[in-house]
Amino acid sequence: IFDLTNAVGDRHTRDALFYLNSLLSADFHPLQILAAITNQIRKLLLVKDFVNSPHGSTWHASCPYNQFRDNTMPAIIAYDKDLIQRVDKWNQMMSDDPGSKGGKPAQKRKKKAATDLLIAKNPKNSYPVYQTLIKSERFTKNKLCESLEALSETDLLLKSSRQDPKLILEKLIMRICQT
Repeated sequence: IFDLTNAVGDRHTRDALFYLNSLLSADFHPLQILAAITNQIRKLLLVKDFVNSPHGSTWHASCPYNQFRDNTMPAIIAYDKDLIQRVDKWNQMMSDDPGSKGGKPAQKRKKKAATDLLIAKNPKNSYPVYQTLIKSERFTKNKLCESLEALSETDLLLKSSRQDPKLILEKLIMRICQT
């Protein structure tokens, strides 16, 4: 799965198709493969948002790893912290009971936002984050949004049609990896 998602992130169609075939031959479920590709595209889109945010001003495509670790990684940690605060705020707004006075919560809130949308889940291991930023440079934001749409269409096809899952996933990979 890791090799497949790396090939998709690198936009290496031939490698991605090879790994897809290997996974399907090893009896991986097509929806499991789709979920892995979806997670990769979501992560790349999140990274693209970081790069386009004020936090991302320290990043550039030719940034050496040491400079990334010293300058960009702290900005990513701050971005993730801001994201958690926004998610907490959204959750708070969604859980407020509109019928109560003063907007009191309808139920107890969790202390920490539950989200998998963090760039650096483990900030001490910055090299995978660096690699993800490099991969994000291979995509435009529009291409990533189009890829999310293609992922949604593929999900629907896998769940509701009798088409060959291998062909459906191959078509998806070609759509994502094409320039």
